[in-house]
Amino acid sequence: MTSTKGSPGLTILMVENKEDTACLLEFVLQKNGYRVIHSNNGSQAKSLISAMDPPDAVLLDMTLPDTTGLDLLDYLRTQTRWQTTPVALLTTNVESLDSVRAAGLGVNDYILKPVSPTRLAMRVNRLLADSKRKQPRVA
Repeated sequence: MTSTKGSPGLTILMVENKEDTACLLEFVLQKNGYRVIHSNNGSQAKSLISAMDPPDAVLLDMTLPDTTGLDLLDYLRTQTRWQTTPVALLTTNVESLDSVRAAGLGVNDYILKPVSPTRLAMRVNRLLADSKRKQPRVA
C-alpha cells in the first residue's frame, strides 16, 4: 500500500513492511509536518525509486519480505538522482547489521526499533539537517 497523506512539507519515503510499525512511523512523521510515501516491500519500493523524484529522505527497514534493506539501498544508490538522498536504516539489531557494507553504500544513520515518537522525530530532523549542511552552495 502506498500512501501520500500529510501536510505539504518535506517528503519522506518510508519502506516498512510491518503494518503497526508503519502506522506509528507515518503518524509521527505526519504530525511533525512531513509528507510520507509508504511502501511495504522491496519490489514496490524499487518501482517508486525508478519512477519518482527523490524525496528529502528515506527510512528503510532492514528486513523486508522480498529483499534486504541493504540490497534495496544498493539499488537506490545506482539511481543517479538518488545518490545523495539521505537514508536511515530501521533495524531491531545494529549488532547484526553489516555496517561495513552499509557505510560503503552511503547510509547516513541507523534508527533502532522500537523507536519512540520523540526519538524518531529527532533523528529524522537531524538526518535532514545534516544533509542540508552537505549540499553545495550555489552563488
